[in-house]
Amino acid sequence: MNASSFRSSAVDAVASPAFLRGALPATCARVMALDLADDPAGQKPRELKAALARLQQSATAADKDGADAWLALGSRVFAGGVPGGAQRPRRLRAMPSSAGDLLDPAQSHGDVLVQVTGADKRAVQEAAERVVRQAAGWRVRWQVDGFRDENRVEDGKGLSRNPFHFTEGFGNPGTEREVADRAVVRSGQGEPDWAVGGSYQVVRIVRFATELWDKDSVREQERVIGRRRDGGWLDGTPAHEQPGFVADPMAGPHRWIRMCGSPPPIGATRRPWCAAATTTTGATATAG
Repeated sequence: MNASSFRSSAVDAVASPAFLRGALPATCARVMALDLADDPAGQKPRELKAALARLQQSATAADKDGADAWLALGSRVFAGGVPGGAQRPRRLRAMPSSAGDLLDPAQSHGDVLVQVTGADKRAVQEAAERVVRQAAGWRVRWQVDGFRDENRVEDGKGLSRNPFHFTEGFGNPGTEREVADRAVVRSGQGEPDWAVGGSYQVVRIVRFATELWDKDSVREQERVIGRRRDGGWLDGTPAHEQPGFVADPMAGPHRWIRMCGSPPPIGATRRPWCAAATTTTGATATAG
């Protein structure tokens, strides 16, 4: 799901939105896509404003006692016109499908994204349930609970281990200022005034075929990924440095790390959580 996270208070030129602050993302998360009870295109601006206000108040009330909650607006919210003539962020659109995707429409998209994070799984789930219960006029389209395995900070960067046993997070910025420079919407970028200080948020739920993956040797897995399991590069370059791709035949153009790009493109900050899907597969919800 593509969404545009908005601020609830003024921020300075460097501050990041709450969900991007700090090097270490919270250990637990619940991500929910909510739909209006009626199609946004059929909502009068006044009705839409009231529904959004109720949802924001509900999220604000849940943002306490060790839980952080925030909202992001999906593209459908702007279909029928937004109160006060608020403009759609210029890059906001429905999530496009990628090659190889097998998408379930019922588990895709949504009018509003609500994300709740914290250190305690139960507290996060209870806070998320309060958001929905107290916001009349909204229903859950889909939701996923996630956790970060081996969640830690090294050299200023938040790291965790994914279902394929590889450490993630080395490509993210190492300071809050760098996060803000990469991901926060600034004035003068052609975006609506209301979006300044927020950011774009993209959520993709990726299912990992861990049973098949675990049949390969560790050496073959590292060859496919292009890194060691601990994050180090195949040519011996430390994880936090850029390797000599051209000189390293094992990190050739078909390695995953080369195809996805390293470091991530400007504007992208990845914060993955793992979710248990079945006994033979795992899933990663990546919010960036």
